Amino acid sequence: ISWACKGTDMSDTCREMIDTITSLIPRVVKKEDKLYMQFWMMGGQGPVHYDKTIEAENWEEIRSNYAPAIQPSLNTLMNMKSADVDAGKLILWHGEPGTGKTHAIRALCAKWNEWSTAMYITDPETFFGRSDYMTRTVFESSGYKASLLILEDADEFISADAKNRTGQGMSRLLN
Repeated sequence: ISWACKGTDMSDTCREMIDTITSLIPRVVKKEDKLYMQFWMMGGQGPVHYDKTIEAENWEEIRSNYAPAIQPSLNTLMNMKSADVDAGKLILWHGEPGTGKTHAIRALCAKWNEWSTAMYITDPETFFGRSDYMTRTVFESSGYKASLLILEDADEFISADAKNRTGQGMSRLLN
């Protein structure tokens, strides 16, 4: 419409047409949650972490990006409270690259941020290989909050031959 009105002095009719059409187009307001995270790694003097606040998509805003068959399970997970979660749970996310796992994990961390500390382990192979790293990460990091450990590409640590290839790190963590 603005193209059709170009070259004119934007008559009242053109302005009304633009205002009418603009009012019919829904405005998308993207809600983002702030998320406090710890990024853990093995440093020269032992395990260290850096704290960072990042943005994460709001689950209610991105829910429709996921297949209807898995939305009920994701909704249940997203809406859990600290009283719903016993110690030692494992959540395994899998899917092809680009399917939204990272966005969903960030949304989960944001939803749980009030009662848990999100801890991204940057070097899972070292984490699982050193009990001092695991112990310090779990006990030092979160005070009275639950710890939500995030390890990407951890499938190699849970495969049938993982013990032979990478040791007993995952077993130790789960125990």
